[in-house]
Amino acid sequence: MKRCYSCLALLILSPALLLLGYYAIYSREFAYRISLTVETPAGLRQGSSVIRVFFGPSFGWSSRGISSRGEATFIDLGEGKNLVALLAQGPRGDAGNLQTLVSQAFFGLSPQGYLKRAPIEVAELPIGTRVALVGETIPTLVTFSDLADPNSAKVIAPHGFEAVCGSGYALKSASIETVAPGIWPFNLLPMPWPKWLFGETITRGIEKQLPFLVARREELRNVSADRPGFRPYFHSFVRESF
Repeated sequence: MKRCYSCLALLILSPALLLLGYYAIYSREFAYRISLTVETPAGLRQGSSVIRVFFGPSFGWSSRGISSRGEATFIDLGEGKNLVALLAQGPRGDAGNLQTLVSQAFFGLSPQGYLKRAPIEVAELPIGTRVALVGETIPTLVTFSDLADPNSAKVIAPHGFEAVCGSGYALKSASIETVAPGIWPFNLLPMPWPKWLFGETITRGIEKQLPFLVARREELRNVSADRPGFRPYFHSFVRESF
């Protein structure tokens, strides 16, 4: 009887183990850190955020499921001022997507304006590969006069800090760097070490700095595409899939 139970358990567990193994072998991941340094009258202020990207197995299809976890970069500039580098591009925070931004930053564009390499190829780069974010690869930058109100946002052009924040403020540098993604499924655990197994810790905490992300979460999940000006989509601040 015990042998029958063992065989039955094996039959039940085998598909799950095979699926787990398939995911572990054929899924791809990479992680990166976006860092910014801002010049202020009181000195340099810095902030960074780690985002992890997961490409699921294709299962024979021409495309893979893509998901990411992480959050926008928040920097306290002092004197009641702040800066948020969103998980988005463009003056309205609705141009391109994270994977496009990352691939463009590391590999550039062809003369025809297409990505030179697919975003999944970022996973092939050595850990510690770092490049400057310039031009269109700089994420949408915003500042909030009221951290409890998403409608108080002002978009800041990379070279327009003084116009919004005042004299002495400027974006000094922005960069993106590949970091250890860890090994799935171990990197789903919030363990800080060893990095090669658990990966670089995904940044968390922006919901405490921007309380409207909690109080008005559903509203921000359903921002109208017809809304004029900057669009404070929830996913521009937080990616929480997988």
